[in-house]
Amino acid sequence: MIRRADERPPDAIERLRRENARLRRELEREKADQVRIERERAQLKRENTRLKD
Repeated sequence: MIRRADERPPDAIERLRRENARLRRELEREKADQVRIERERAQLKRENTRLKD
């Protein structure tokens, strides 16, 4: 059963906040990695096109 936030003990709430913050940081790192990968892919495609010509 899910309890409302005001029914949870304060240490449990703090633990959940820390977990949320950790997950948020992890997501931001993954987004940054994805951007980097897309840029590398685009660069390689440009290079391949140039080499074909």
